[in-house]
Amino acid sequence: MILILMTSGCAKSSKQSVNDISQQCAYREEQDCQMLCEQKVRDALEKEKAKAAEEEPPEHIIDLNESKCLKSAVTNVDMMRCGYKAVDEWLAEIDRNMAELKRILPPEKYSLILESQEKWKKYYNSETKSIYKLIFNKGGTFYFTVAIAEDIALVRDRSMLLKHYINLYGKKYVQKGKR
Repeated sequence: MILILMTSGCAKSSKQSVNDISQQCAYREEQDCQMLCEQKVRDALEKEKAKAAEEEPPEHIIDLNESKCLKSAVTNVDMMRCGYKAVDEWLAEIDRNMAELKRILPPEKYSLILESQEKWKKYYNSETKSIYKLIFNKGGTFYFTVAIAEDIALVRDRSMLLKHYINLYGKKYVQKGKR
């Protein structure tokens, strides 16, 4: 994080990180300046925390459902069921996102997304095959849950990318009345 400080001589340059300011504060002899620097560090950290909270998107309902399921899971097999359910839900979300993209994009633009999706499916099938063979061969049901977590990450990331396309391009075509 970069701070812009222009008062009280607590900073030697106009742009400094929180760590730089903290280090400078440690070497200050003047108590007033020390207190001012410490307050600026606290203020900067609060602003950074608030900004991060604003930028962090709310959790997706599928993530929330998976977390809820995992909290009630007693065994690794229960955890695997939660994971498989999440994969299925993310795959369904991908299908919904593709349908929405088909609805809002002109055919020539949608065909690009469709081609990309077909290539992603091949990648996904190959990647999950590798993941399950590599990790399942480690033995034990715990490793099954690790493999499922990797599977979830793949489908979640793809779904979120498609949703991003909807948010990014959908507004453009809907607002201009293009199709």
